[in-house]
Amino acid sequence: MKAAILLTGALILTALDSKTEPRNDAILGMQPVPIKEACQRYCPDTFYQILRITEHQKTKPYTYTVTFFNNNGMIQGKKTDDDLTSELPQYKLELTAGGQIIEEERHLISMLAAPKAVRTAYQKWNPKGLKGMTVAWAAEKPRNKQRQFSASIVFNEIDASSAVFMEDGILVKEKSDAAPVEPGKRR
Repeated sequence: MKAAILLTGALILTALDSKTEPRNDAILGMQPVPIKEACQRYCPDTFYQILRITEHQKTKPYTYTVTFFNNNGMIQGKKTDDDLTSELPQYKLELTAGGQIIEEERHLISMLAAPKAVRTAYQKWNPKGLKGMTVAWAAEKPRNKQRQFSASIVFNEIDASSAVFMEDGILVKEKSDAAPVEPGKRR
């Protein structure tokens, strides 16, 4: 993944790694306990705000789609014909009635929102503790697959190193750099 793509959102995340706080979205008060707990567990960062929760009653047991947006000042833009739209980035999290993830769109998270096993595996992958300009973390779970976490060290506008980890900390080698290497020290 190129550093220029990551840089847009990654610079904002530098300050976000200090602490995660419990969700306090007003919309959660009306939801079943498993859905409240899932939102706390899967997206604990307060820089995401719940926009809507849809209860899908077509199937039994019900499923829920939670739409979050990033309220930390990150903006994404898109152009359609002659229209330029600026908006807060959104992502969706689909949950079972028991609060388990069915599908999770890729979204930025703070390092502390990654499981401990992932953070430990990241330290093994990055034994020198390289940080570059910033380190951007993300989470996702494609439908019928396992949840994954990625960490990208952005060194500059061109260079980055990244790794993808399963929730239990296993490095996904085919999606990861062997190890982070500073740009001036590449062979």
